[in-house]
Amino acid sequence: MDDLLPADPDRIGPYVLEGRLGAGGMGQVYLGRSPGGRHVAVKVIRPEHARNPQFRRRFAREVEAARAVGGFHTAQVIAADPDATSPWLATAYIPGPSLHKVVTMDGPLAPDALRALGAGLAEGLAAIHGCGLVHRDLKPSNVIMAADGPRIIDFGIARSVDASALTSLGVVIGTFAFMSPEQVRADQAGPASDVFSLGAVLGFAATGRGPFDAETIPAIVHRIISEPPRLGDLSGALRDTIEACLAKEPDDRPDIADVLATLAPDSRGGQVTEVEVVDSRVPFAALDTAPAVQTPTAVQTDPARPSRRALLGLAGGAAALIGGGVIAAKSLGGGSGNGGKGTDSDSAPKIGDVAEARPLWRSSVPRIDSLIAYEGGVLWMGARPDPDESAEAVWSFDTAGNPRWKLPLLGLDALGARGVCAGVIREGMLYLGAGGSLPVDPASDADAQVVAVDLAKGKRAWSAPVAPHPFYVGSMSGGRDGIVYTTGSTIERGSFNMVWAVDIASRRKIWEREFDKSAGFATVVVPPSGNRVFHLLSTYGSGQQAQLQVLNPRKKGAPGWTTPLPEAMGDVSQLPNLCAAGGTLIYSADRLIAFDPATGNRIWTKKQPAKGYGGFGIPAANANGSQVFVTTQTADAAGRTTLTLHAFDPRSGDEKWRSSVIPEGKVGLVNLLVADSTVYVLVGQRIATDVGYYYEPDDDYRWPFIWAVNAANGKSRWRYKPSETFEAAVGFGRVYVAIGDSITALSATAAAGRAG
Repeated sequence: MDDLLPADPDRIGPYVLEGRLGAGGMGQVYLGRSPGGRHVAVKVIRPEHARNPQFRRRFAREVEAARAVGGFHTAQVIAADPDATSPWLATAYIPGPSLHKVVTMDGPLAPDALRALGAGLAEGLAAIHGCGLVHRDLKPSNVIMAADGPRIIDFGIARSVDASALTSLGVVIGTFAFMSPEQVRADQAGPASDVFSLGAVLGFAATGRGPFDAETIPAIVHRIISEPPRLGDLSGALRDTIEACLAKEPDDRPDIADVLATLAPDSRGGQVTEVEVVDSRVPFAALDTAPAVQTPTAVQTDPARPSRRALLGLAGGAAALIGGGVIAAKSLGGGSGNGGKGTDSDSAPKIGDVAEARPLWRSSVPRIDSLIAYEGGVLWMGARPDPDESAEAVWSFDTAGNPRWKLPLLGLDALGARGVCAGVIREGMLYLGAGGSLPVDPASDADAQVVAVDLAKGKRAWSAPVAPHPFYVGSMSGGRDGIVYTTGSTIERGSFNMVWAVDIASRRKIWEREFDKSAGFATVVVPPSGNRVFHLLSTYGSGQQAQLQVLNPRKKGAPGWTTPLPEAMGDVSQLPNLCAAGGTLIYSADRLIAFDPATGNRIWTKKQPAKGYGGFGIPAANANGSQVFVTTQTADAAGRTTLTLHAFDPRSGDEKWRSSVIPEGKVGLVNLLVADSTVYVLVGQRIATDVGYYYEPDDDYRWPFIWAVNAANGKSRWRYKPSETFEAAVGFGRVYVAIGDSITALSATAAAGRAG
């Protein structure tokens, strides 16, 4: 902190000023003291901007929006007066050095600290974007390394000024080394611009210099627009994530929610890692990096450029996926309702015309039944090991394809994949089902149980019995709020008529729910948030009648509303044809239906397109619940199939985009996985179930493929053609494909090379 200058005021509003904290292009920041003795940061707008009435109006609107951001990873707004002679904004004072100072003085951050930094900044940006703001000046000096994690500062003033009339002259405002390509071109810069700046900040934290640093501003601009980032020796999933953020085109960058989902501790099964200023750093020399090039905060006008209107980013924040309250219903009736958007099937490219992905690596393994991608790499499950041999039921490979550990677990049923995964990862543990009479060892009298495997050590950590022999675990159904859910049954009572809830902290079953014995098949859907889980089941002896039911975990799984599903196309349990998105439940059958999770009422429905067949495919949502994706298939007069991927708003049912390809032949099972800002369309995936495999190769369906599509706009990223039916897992910058006795790794978003 510097001393006040003679021209500085003694007081702003109710705050006594004690010193200068810093200055930005549009204002001065002071350390102030409230009447109650609390320190605050007071930002005062420069007089030349205060005289601009248009600026004042916009600043007033942004002050109100900034109040809603909160102080979890940003500086909490305490008070403001946009109508004062010198408009000002007071925020909580966050003690601690800036990220720029930490890295410059002590060197780059270690991987765990870098990941925690990225998760904290992504969460802060998500809050900012959710309030209709775009930071547009995220840089190391605007990140305070507080004791409880990173905080973003100076988002209100920088954004307000950039939205002023100054941008009509083609003004570029910010620090060039951390600006996005659209910013340095004075184009519109929305939330994706902040994602790029986040990648640049993390690159600086990882290497000690900005990814596009150079000796002059023109050289920096050239590197930002035309050259790949320079990230030193950084490797693995962290490098992939940063490179994806630094894609040149905004549409090719991940959403901030996807970045958060990738870096958040829970997504990689680890504990929360605080960014410690002293203990979490690697010595600067250890990474063999040169000192960071210091680049000025610049305001540069380009008279040759045409005038451009500034964009006030209006990105929605992370939606509550499942919650209380009534959702306004809007029936959209039949038809695709696309409003002319997207790709017409008559002009759809053949799948072979899409850029082909080239593998990053391939490893040989025993036959695989299912896969799970996680931050450390990939897990494969041998769901049916030979009881006569000491078979490894679980193997772990790192992101480079090197074996990490293998776990022999005879008696372990690694479960049907159900199109997503064979187990649940939470807090550094993998949770699987084990014991019981089926399917590993019919002679076993072991209890049905949930087994926790320590991912770091590759060892069985503990197990929780859920039912005595002859019950067995049928599937793991997800986890939330420290609870994992599983379904199961017995031979005597039919299949899948039990739901068990296991508390992770106490390592025991806390409740179970048995359903009617005529309930032959069921599955449980556990949304990522909210206080409900959902039970989807078919019944024996009733024409495979299906229904959807809500369960209340806080009341030992007590059932709530139930709604029939007359549109169900046979057994509803073996495929995950229900997902949660944007405060709705989306169910796919011969039509697409959105349900209110609080009441079970239908909000909207959609019929399959004209000339469509087979109904809608398996739905999937992106990380923040703003989009739900589903496929349809149509056939022309010659019998040629067109496969179309649709993106819908889950709340309104409006179609955002559609994208089509023509496969080589008939399309069998189509599954969707969503990660890394990409929708992966899996055609011919070999999904394991308790009673066999849902999809087996035959002469009619011998053209399996994976089609990667940009989740933001429906543009094809790449395609990959396995030689036969396959298993797949996605996440953390990788796509893993298991065929026979091998695993192949692909980049998440790029056809070749690193993800980007």
